[in-house]
Amino acid sequence: MLQPIFEPRFIEDSFACRPGKGTHAGMRRAAEFAARFPVALKCDIRRYFPGIDHEVLPGRIRRVVADPAVLGLIGNILESHREASRRIYGASLFDTHSVGIGLPIGNLTSQFFANVHLDGFDHFVKQALRVRSALCGRFPSFRSRPGHPARSGGSGNALLRQCRLGDQPRIPSGGGSLRSNKQRPGGGQ
Repeated sequence: MLQPIFEPRFIEDSFACRPGKGTHAGMRRAAEFAARFPVALKCDIRRYFPGIDHEVLPGRIRRVVADPAVLGLIGNILESHREASRRIYGASLFDTHSVGIGLPIGNLTSQFFANVHLDGFDHFVKQALRVRSALCGRFPSFRSRPGHPARSGGSGNALLRQCRLGDQPRIPSGGGSLRSNKQRPGGGQ
């Protein structure tokens, strides 16, 4: 019920757990990019699934879905698994509540929720940083183009700095930290 609503919002080069996409389609697209670009910057978000905040993710979903029954079901799914929790403090000393953190790895709802949670970051990379050749699986991978100001220096360090700057929606809150390594198509480092 949620997939038809969110699917058109995802970037075209996002391949994880999507109809008509998946590993093989992602590999074909990566081969296209490898033929055009000599260097790839592979990035992922460390401890991404265990760090997804149960308050932030539903907030992203609520921007698109208003049905209280659907939102309640999503809340039940999220509360069925907690890696940890964090305490939220309100206006008074006794106004507190606990918020869960984490999604179970391998669960199909987790895969979908991960796509929703990273969608803003995917759009940031494609549109704000203008990385047209970004492939996104569960974790985004960026291909660098020599001479582009956001991706100069070959190692992708400038791109990483831009991804780490500013507000948390670029790298979703509670999702760990961005890490990368430079790779050459064909497996070399």
